[in-house]
Amino acid sequence: MTRALVIAPQWIGDAVMSQPLLARLAARGERITVAALPWVAPVYRAMPQAAEVVELPFAHGRLDWAVRRRVARELRGEFDIAYVLPNSLKSALIPWLAGIPKRVGYAGESRFVLLNQRLPNPGGRPPMVAFYSALAGEPVPEGERPLLEFSPSVLEAAARVAGVERGAYWVFAPGAEYLYCNTGFTLLA
Repeated sequence: MTRALVIAPQWIGDAVMSQPLLARLAARGERITVAALPWVAPVYRAMPQAAEVVELPFAHGRLDWAVRRRVARELRGEFDIAYVLPNSLKSALIPWLAGIPKRVGYAGESRFVLLNQRLPNPGGRPPMVAFYSALAGEPVPEGERPLLEFSPSVLEAAARVAGVERGAYWVFAPGAEYLYCNTGFTLLA
């Protein structure tokens, strides 16, 4: 079984849009560990394809070089492949420092040394589902959508905390940079 590390994006909406990639990887037998910042980690816990979620101890927007080196040492020898979803240089550091043999991602911010399997940066703003799913190296089906799964008890508790009745509300994402209405996701209870 291939042991895969997925370096998660730092935004919740992008994390949701990466679920079809995890589904593709799991379907071909990869055991997936997701490395995510604490505010994104719960999204990956709602994806049954993620066997494990490791919370990264980084401050937003900081290099945290010493901490990245420590995390990389802890991950050394644990993975066969890494998928680096963010395009930043620092997001590719951990797989490189950990010596993961195959490191997949977009060329991004001049990551030629850090990634050894690079996709060219797409022009414009591609739909994020297709953008992330392409990292699996397979054609992306039209209309592929994310799927999150929560237990009924988790949904009931969240509705109770928010003071709403399950299924009787709408959620909007003010401040989101862009929104693809036709790439919504499905929520299973």
